[in-house]
Amino acid sequence: MRSRLLEEAGVIYLKAGNFERAEELWERASSASELSYLLALHALDEGDFEKASEFARKILSPVKKLLLLQKMLEMDVLDEDILRKMVNAKSDYLLARALKSFAFELLGEAEARNDPGLRALSKRVFDLGVKIQREFEARALGLF
Repeated sequence: MRSRLLEEAGVIYLKAGNFERAEELWERASSASELSYLLALHALDEGDFEKASEFARKILSPVKKLLLLQKMLEMDVLDEDILRKMVNAKSDYLLARALKSFAFELLGEAEARNDPGLRALSKRVFDLGVKIQREFEARALGLF
């Protein structure tokens, strides 16, 4: 109950523009999924990707985590450690599959818009997904 009240108060502060106070309440709450999501979006808008991934650890909804991942990829953030923290995947295999799936979504959007920049981003995201998957498979087979 306490965490829920802290989260609700944090959302109110966030909507009022008091991000510092909202973050303080987020730190005090043991679970704050909605507030975490909103704070992570704000951090992404500010360009603080590390902070966004920190906020994401209290997000319970996998859909919201994937939405944040999508937004980060659209912003061309391809740092493996930040992406791992963002989705908190149980295995790198799941992260790799999500990245490759998003790459195909980006490719479809690039073709619809006829946007070579988006096409290049799609390629980089796909390549990162392939790299993470290969590393995972190598570890699973004991090659590393």
